[in-house]
Amino acid sequence: YYTLQTKYLESTNKCLEGNSQGSAVLGGAAFMSDCTAPATGQLWKLVPASDGYYTLQTKYLESTNKCLEGNSQGSAVLGGAAFMSDCTAPATGQLWKLVPASDGYYTLQTKFLESRKKCLDGNSQGGAVLGGAAFMNDCTASAGSQLWKLVPVP
Repeated sequence: YYTLQTKYLESTNKCLEGNSQGSAVLGGAAFMSDCTAPATGQLWKLVPASDGYYTLQTKYLESTNKCLEGNSQGSAVLGGAAFMSDCTAPATGQLWKLVPASDGYYTLQTKFLESRKKCLDGNSQGGAVLGGAAFMNDCTASAGSQLWKLVPVP
């Protein structure tokens, strides 16, 4: 398992958390949360799919076969926030590619939005965009909120 941290929030020790749909926290959207003692929703497993893509599952929801899905902004589902969804037959929004950036960081792109150059953005809780939910945004090389580090969990 890994925790997923952004360069932007690394110094504040925030990790991406996969939430249950309909949760009281951001309606079930994935979000950045304190990871001093990582919750099982912050422990991510990269499951090889095909063609260099992975599905991303949390320890918390892997027994229910849920995967992280990158959504289009403005979509009917959570306004475009990333969320956990059934991954029995992964949708292209659940197929993630880790694109090396620099200094051990990656951008995370879905097969669904890769051609539109969208990357997962780890937003601050309470942020102006989607209340702080993680979301797909235009890939920007200088955006620290799009630079992800995979930290192995012992």
